[in-house]
Amino acid sequence: MKKIAISSSLILRSLAGSILLCSLASGIALYLFKIDIIELLPKTHFCLFRLITGFDCPFCGTTRAFLALGQLNLTKAISFNPLSIILLAVMVIYLYLKKIPLWLQHKAWAYLFAFVVVVAWAMRLARA
Repeated sequence: MKKIAISSSLILRSLAGSILLCSLASGIALYLFKIDIIELLPKTHFCLFRLITGFDCPFCGTTRAFLALGQLNLTKAISFNPLSIILLAVMVIYLYLKKIPLWLQHKAWAYLFAFVVVVAWAMRLARA
């Protein structure tokens, strides 16, 4: 019997693509039926950082932001977590190009992303 080699990159792309496709399909269905899933979610928080410290972590609200993006509600997504737009863009680039482009692999992008995360987090903590 012939063995088929499956790369971890293929599994990662398949998983990310499936998540995006399911999110988009369910978001469109919820939008068409005028169901606001975000209001139906429990108000509990599952963030370990928040449970321990009482403060939001930099990525708190990302799940709700992705749900809002699935419903094509950009303003609500930004209000939940502005970083979700950046994460979505990176996921789409990765899926489209099937790899992280070389120009995105430069350390300067990692430093810039870390700086943006810290600034966005500080702004969210200042609002609270």
